Order: sequence, then C-alpha cells, then structure tokens
Amino acid sequence: GPFGNLAVHGTVSHDRMMRSRYLAGAAAVCAFAYACCHVVLIHRQEESTVVWWYVALITGGVVSLGGVAAGRWGRAALVLGLAFLFIATLLGAMTIGMFLIPAVVTAIVAIALSPNGTVVASAR
Repeated sequence: GPFGNLAVHGTVSHDRMMRSRYLAGAAAVCAFAYACCHVVLIHRQEESTVVWWYVALITGGVVSLGGVAAGRWGRAALVLGLAFLFIATLLGAMTIGMFLIPAVVTAIVAIALSPNGTVVASAR
C-alpha cells in the first residue's frame, strides 16, 4: 500500500488487527462527535430536553470502540460497540440518528478486518 506494511512482525494477521483498531478509533471519534452535536442541538431547542439515556447508549459504543482502538479490548468489544451504535441509530432514525451510519459502517468494517476468534488487543 501507499503507507507500506503496518505489520511489526510481517504478518498479515497483525496488519489486519492494526487496521481494525484504527477503524474502531475512527468509529469512536465519529460517534463521539455525533453525541456532542446531538446534545448541542437539543439543548438549543427551547422546549426540548436532552434524553440522557440515549446519550449514554452512544457513550457505551464510544467506550467499547475506544477500548479496542487503545488495544485493551478485543473482538467482543467491537461487536458490543456496534450493537450500541446500531440501536442508537435505529432509535434516532426519526431525528438526526442517521448521522451515526458512518460510525456503524466503520465498526462493521473493523469487525470484518479483526482476526476471527482471537483477541484484537496486543499483549502488554
């Protein structure tokens, strides 16, 4: 690729793992930005209050995906983060929830790239 081989040990598995972690981080950042925008938009509406359980649902996705990106958690956390964001997308579909779709798609790709049945996190 244009950036060379990302693998430290020259293995395809490590390369896929690192790309999966980068994508998990991108999905977490995207979901965090969405949550911030959601809170600001709702707060600016005079007769609306922020639905904090919805923000907590998105936060669950951000924390799960962030843990994978940091190398602390594995494939199960990727799936959990995707589940949180997918549910938040469905629940927010009538408002601005569709803006979570890029984070959901990125998490799906991260899961597809993660090594099957193994922990995505590297040993520390």
